[in-house]
Amino acid sequence: MPDLNLPHWAQDIKEKYEAREASQFLLYGNVLDVVPCQGKLLWLREFLTQALTGGKRIVAYFNLSEGLTFATKEMQEDFGRFIDVYWSVTGGLPGVESASLIKQRPQFLKDPRVALPLLEELLGMRDKVVILLDHVEKIVPATQLSSMSMEDRRNLATLQRWAVHPAFHKKDNAIILISRNLADVHRDLRETSPLLDTVEISFPDAEERLEFIQFRLKENPAAKLDETLVLEMPPERFAALTAGFNRVAINGFFQQAERTGRPITLEAVKNRKDEIFKEEYGGLVEVLDPDFGIDMIGGMETIKEDLRAIVDLMKEGKRSEVPMGIGLIGPPGTGKTMIGKALAKETNLPFLKLGNIRDKFVGESEKNADQVITLLRSLAPVVVFVDEIDQAFGSRGERGDSGVSQRIWAKFSEIQSDTSYRGLILWIWATNRPDIVDEATKRPGRLGDLKIPFFHSTEVPEIVLRVSAKKNGIHLEEFDFSSVLAKVADYSGAELEAVMLQARWFARRAGRESVGLEDLLAAYDDYMPSRNERMISFMEVLAMLEASSKRLIPAKYLEKYDRAELALRGQQLRRELSAEGLL
Repeated sequence: MPDLNLPHWAQDIKEKYEAREASQFLLYGNVLDVVPCQGKLLWLREFLTQALTGGKRIVAYFNLSEGLTFATKEMQEDFGRFIDVYWSVTGGLPGVESASLIKQRPQFLKDPRVALPLLEELLGMRDKVVILLDHVEKIVPATQLSSMSMEDRRNLATLQRWAVHPAFHKKDNAIILISRNLADVHRDLRETSPLLDTVEISFPDAEERLEFIQFRLKENPAAKLDETLVLEMPPERFAALTAGFNRVAINGFFQQAERTGRPITLEAVKNRKDEIFKEEYGGLVEVLDPDFGIDMIGGMETIKEDLRAIVDLMKEGKRSEVPMGIGLIGPPGTGKTMIGKALAKETNLPFLKLGNIRDKFVGESEKNADQVITLLRSLAPVVVFVDEIDQAFGSRGERGDSGVSQRIWAKFSEIQSDTSYRGLILWIWATNRPDIVDEATKRPGRLGDLKIPFFHSTEVPEIVLRVSAKKNGIHLEEFDFSSVLAKVADYSGAELEAVMLQARWFARRAGRESVGLEDLLAAYDDYMPSRNERMISFMEVLAMLEASSKRLIPAKYLEKYDRAELALRGQQLRRELSAEGLL
């Protein structure tokens, strides 16, 4: 293999192949992108042929659509001579009358029952052969073995044999399998061979995107006159906005600009990003654009101090000091989601909310997990919000779903504990039931570096009411809040916001644009909170037991803090709620 300026994944293949650690590679991820190579942009097949197959005698490609093809006409002719020799020695393949029939009818070479045995014989008889199998998931799909057709089982056995065949491993031959989603390929092929190496082709990072953008600008005639004729923002800003895009998607903006004569705008990039994420990931992830920062959060001064310190560390690049994960724990309606969004806003990083990864079809849940993890790696640095984490990933010991929950948990657990992503992927997770979150997930070093307790009643209800009004565009008249505060002392942040929204309706019915004291009192009298006091107490006890620091517990709760007594109180509330059928 020639020494070129290879991407890191290609360099990994080269080194493992030359060290004979592996002779079969399964490439997945960003396989539909172009790859920079010596000043040119090549599709993956072209790149692999040019960069990784130097000095090979035969480079063969196979997929179900095109059948068996070759890098050059000379290689195809060489393969034809191989077929003649093979036929004369073995008598050929069952169901195929002659070698000339294969040459005359290319459709035979679209059939894996013909193409794969021929390629296997080629690997055994010849040296310096490279075989690229594209869309390998169509040849060995990830279905239950019992439901596979005999042809699919035969294909699976063939590819497994290629990975471990001693004769193949001794020769200077290589087999490269390509699939967009790793989970689409049969597990027996992915996991049972030590000589098959899985290689993720990641999406371009910020530096690679910027390099590609600058390359496209240089070759655009309008950019030579004035760069703003092509791009209405600095290239660095465009590179940041296109996190999660591959080069083909970025190139689409340039093609649109060249076709229409209009520059690439911020609005166009954001709109296209929403479209791509909906098309590619459906409900798996949601791109959020928070419209308020930490200053819009009422009270919680100690918590906000810690969060501002984390933001500063991330901006200064002090990754080793940034938590792997931040847990927001407490009853519903206490501002957990709001503070997660506010923190993401302060970092100025892409902010994703994980959706429902589980699917009713076999293998789809694992495929969804792989897609999301690949996306997160490509977006880094990124902030990820996981609401109700107790239901999102499953756990190691979960039963009753054929091991799906355990496999999803294992996939996410691997990236969540990978310290190379510290400061690059910041996990923010929320739950009101930390007792059913896997212990390994919420431990320090994974997602439990900082666990913040939340409580039902707000510390400073006046600030929360004022912030709720500002957030919802409600104009408040000047008045003394004291008569209201005495009534809402035990209200949660969500309940206070509901009262403020209700007050706006009372003002509008009275023909006023501004909300006054009488509207707020009327809203309080009218609003009916729906809450189970014992359930809230149970969740607050769990939050205190889970907190990573006593500093984060408000003084009125800390006065009563005794871990042993809290544990007993939690057990008592659990029994009572279970008896009522609420747990």
